Amino acid sequence: MTFDELLTLVGKVVIFGGGSVGIGWLVLQKTAERWVDAHFAKRQKDFEHEQAKELQRIKAKLDTVIQGSLKLQEREFKIIPEAWEKISEAYGLADWLCSPLQSYASLQWKSGAELDEFLAKQEHLSETQKQAIRDRRDEDRDKLWQEFETDRRYNKARGALADAGAFVKANSIFLPDDLRGMFDKQVEIIWSALSSFLVGVQSEDYKMRSSSHDKLKNEGKPQQEQIEKAVRARLLEQAQLADEKLQSLG
Repeated sequence: MTFDELLTLVGKVVIFGGGSVGIGWLVLQKTAERWVDAHFAKRQKDFEHEQAKELQRIKAKLDTVIQGSLKLQEREFKIIPEAWEKISEAYGLADWLCSPLQSYASLQWKSGAELDEFLAKQEHLSETQKQAIRDRRDEDRDKLWQEFETDRRYNKARGALADAGAFVKANSIFLPDDLRGMFDKQVEIIWSALSSFLVGVQSEDYKMRSSSHDKLKNEGKPQQEQIEKAVRARLLEQAQLADEKLQSLG
């Protein structure tokens, strides 16, 4: 019975029975009570059903958010150590290149056979460069060899830095702002040092060449130490957060 049907029944009792029909009012009272109980029982059931659906929806949304957050943290967990490794390699190679203490093999006293054997192992040299070394006088070989070897070391350091810079830029969305800023600053410092080194070599300006090592020592080293400290702290923090979220899922 709907609410409208209940009102119709009440109207009929009033019109046809009046207040003198006691049994009719008793039946009507019981009917109304049953209707009210059934009505509110249905509403309670509907409410509980809707509440269960809403709770299920909220739980599903929370699970999605948590899983997404865990995936993001997992990606960050991979990106940060790799970025640290790349920037550390670039810094180490640049520091090695710019150091005033360089060591080169000497070719001056090698025999023709020894020289050929040595050059055969230098895969980074072109055949033209190898032949240029052979054609030099014995006392001039070392200077040309050092030029070629310095170029190789510079290109190796420059390539490592380019790789580190590109990696940080491509994955910047997964890096915290402060840490990304530190990586970017270190890339700039190393680029500046390499530029000074190259100009110093090409112009034979040893003061300029020496300034590249000073820049890495005075700016690059402290920045590298700061990055290392920040990376350690971030990885520890992420490990703790991931553990807490996994426990909450359980």
